[in-house]
Amino acid sequence: MRRQAFGLQVSLDVEGKRALVLGGGDEGADKVQRLLDARATVTVISRAAGGAIEVLAERSKLVLLQRDLFPADIRDADLVLVCDRDPALVATAFEVARSEGAAIWCCDDPEHSDFALPALCRAGRTRVAISTSGAAPALAARLRAALERDLDAKFRAFVDRLGAERERLLTEEPDPDRRREQLRALVDGFEATLTLRYPGE
Repeated sequence: MRRQAFGLQVSLDVEGKRALVLGGGDEGADKVQRLLDARATVTVISRAAGGAIEVLAERSKLVLLQRDLFPADIRDADLVLVCDRDPALVATAFEVARSEGAAIWCCDDPEHSDFALPALCRAGRTRVAISTSGAAPALAARLRAALERDLDAKFRAFVDRLGAERERLLTEEPDPDRRREQLRALVDGFEATLTLRYPGE
């Protein structure tokens, strides 16, 4: 993937898919948490996974292997995320993933990635992906933090209520046009505003 490609923003269903994460630290922990949230089957391979991943391994069905990578590990995966900035590891993982048909992402290495992983805001059931197409990752991180701060518990409860109402209407209202009208009415009056302040202002 080209570094400044705009890309196609999608939400990929990875429930039950086999995901392999190579590397630990904060980067690895973030990607593991995303995969677990999406209900993927996750294996982490890292000689030094770090405390956060070890905690995740204790609380989930995550498989943590503290050893070097074997090519067979990638052959068993549908999705590979390389979180170590190790050129030799990236080269090996990319070559095997290409030959085995697994999609791969490598941290800070778009040329060896099939897709980008934008900054991700989590607010209950809501996910907001933020990308600057490689222009300013630090800005994307700032936006993510601001959204997570402002999309508070009240917002998360609102989304949950909307979800429950949608499920009810799918069961009780057979007419799709009337159902759509009622669903739109549920968000009448909801507004969001955005205030920006720039350096030097």
